[in-house]
Amino acid sequence: MSDEDATTYGVSSTSRRTADFDPVEITLRGDPDGSQRRLVLRVSEVEDPPIPGATLQATFVYQHRRKSDDDWSEDNFNLATLKAGETVRMQLHSGETLKVFEALGRLYAASAEGVQRGRYAVTVTNADAPVAVVPKQIADQIQELLETEGIAAFEAMMKARPDLAAWSLSIEEHRQRAADFAEFEAHLDEDPPTWDEHDWQTFFRRAPWIFGHGLDYTFLVNEEAEPNYGGQDLGGEGGARGDELMRTAGQFRFAVLVELKKPGTDLISGSKPYRNGAWCIGVEVAGGVAQLQANCERIRLAADTRENVRYLDHRNMTVADPQAILVIGHTRLLVDDDQRASFHRFRRNLWNPTVLTYDELLERARFLVGKAADRVEAASVEGEASEPAREARGRPPIDEDELDDLPF
Repeated sequence: MSDEDATTYGVSSTSRRTADFDPVEITLRGDPDGSQRRLVLRVSEVEDPPIPGATLQATFVYQHRRKSDDDWSEDNFNLATLKAGETVRMQLHSGETLKVFEALGRLYAASAEGVQRGRYAVTVTNADAPVAVVPKQIADQIQELLETEGIAAFEAMMKARPDLAAWSLSIEEHRQRAADFAEFEAHLDEDPPTWDEHDWQTFFRRAPWIFGHGLDYTFLVNEEAEPNYGGQDLGGEGGARGDELMRTAGQFRFAVLVELKKPGTDLISGSKPYRNGAWCIGVEVAGGVAQLQANCERIRLAADTRENVRYLDHRNMTVADPQAILVIGHTRLLVDDDQRASFHRFRRNLWNPTVLTYDELLERARFLVGKAADRVEAASVEGEASEPAREARGRPPIDEDELDDLPF
């Protein structure tokens, strides 16, 4: 038998020592009148049988249909009902007999490797040669489990192999973060830019993990979009509004205010230094800082009203000197050391808010994508990251020690 004549059988284990082959259909003959006859072998494998070599047990189903487009008839005669003295004859021509003999030879060869666990495939290239046992693709196995067992399949997997469950969760987390990071980087590098503040707000709300690292090492989650800082209710209409009201995560939650400006916003003002080595801070930077400071004070005072006390108590949330974050500009806009030093000194000497540039936030996202890829590698059975995982890293993330040295 040539490689082109190789036969692959689907097999499903039914116990640790038995398995069922998928039905094997043997076309016996096509008669001139258009009718067809076939033999279906329903074979089960038995590992370590009482009689050496007797690894198969089989049911033969002989079928006949009048036309090639008719359905094959179901079993309608059972030999077990044959009465004494009755005879049933199934005559095979020499070519048909050879077909059955060869099919049984391949099936016996396929059983030589023994019973495997779960769903798998066995390929026979020569009835006298070893066979290749190929596990069915994991996606197909999961699909079959879902169809037959539903959510119970996942519950069983988590109990039997919690490491695999953790690995799958790590892969999904990494894929999502890598996709968010790619979108972030693509829009930050656009020239001319197509996203405005509202687009960036929508994106960060969709990817809150980007804000969840390095900002006093508290995890930030969205609480209210465009919060009301001076109205009757923190979630109501009227009054001063901000881009995002976030909160820390914990048993007791603390408010965090976020204000977004455009990545192209100037960080430094003027075409020349204010004094030797000192540049004026950009108007939007200074204005954004003043705006956030005023909103922090306003929301602190508004929190004492009866309506807002209920609003905050319901969310187990506290507003007391809320932390604020201003995201603005890009460090490439700082063209020399004096400009970079002036901007850096300004924000380092601010108690509140924290001032971040978009590219710094991008580097934090790169770091987290890299950490997610590390978790996938560590949880991998083979210890190798997938090609998509390696590609999604981009250039190497900044070192964790470097994060500690950053001013925010």
